[in-house]
Amino acid sequence: MNEKLNIAGKLAKSFYNSKITPLIMITIAVLGIGALLITPRMYNPEIKVPAANIIVIRPNTSAIEMENQIVKPLEGIVASIYGVDHTFSYAIDDMAVTTVQFKVGLNQQMCLMRLYNKIMRNYDRMPKGTYQPIIKSIGVE
Repeated sequence: MNEKLNIAGKLAKSFYNSKITPLIMITIAVLGIGALLITPRMYNPEIKVPAANIIVIRPNTSAIEMENQIVKPLEGIVASIYGVDHTFSYAIDDMAVTTVQFKVGLNQQMCLMRLYNKIMRNYDRMPKGTYQPIIKSIGVE
């Protein structure tokens, strides 16, 4: 065996022939088991993900008009609210739905209040014939 070994090969060969290798493996296994035993675990962790759907209805409007006149401005308004993490939207004829997800752990009621206040303050920016938006909580608590 006159093979030339690179650095990784030399290191592996030294561990393969060393008497300390089993001791290192046992130490790592004991530390892993110890970490597993002392790490706290919850059967049902309490995770709060505040989210809401904003449903906007405007009769006799195509999906493209809903997208351009309702959804895009609404996403811009909602994005400026403190704690908003993501927004997802879709539009169909006569209706648009925007889902707003807030950062994990924020208070659901406070987030909904901020969302409602922001939308109602900017309701005058929506085109004529648009019904008042429906804000429905869908958060996980």
